[in-house]
Amino acid sequence: MGKKINYGGCQGDKVIRLFLKEFCKYDGSPVHETIVANGKLGFFKHK
Repeated sequence: MGKKINYGGCQGDKVIRLFLKEFCKYDGSPVHETIVANGKLGFFKHK
């Protein structure tokens, strides 16, 4: 609706969208998976 949602709990989360399978792996439960990277991560500046 074009408005920022306050107090939603997800505004500051960084999401890993692109990665090379040779340098990363999934770790954790099937529901809350995380990606473990072997090296430095970078993030996009815009959505």
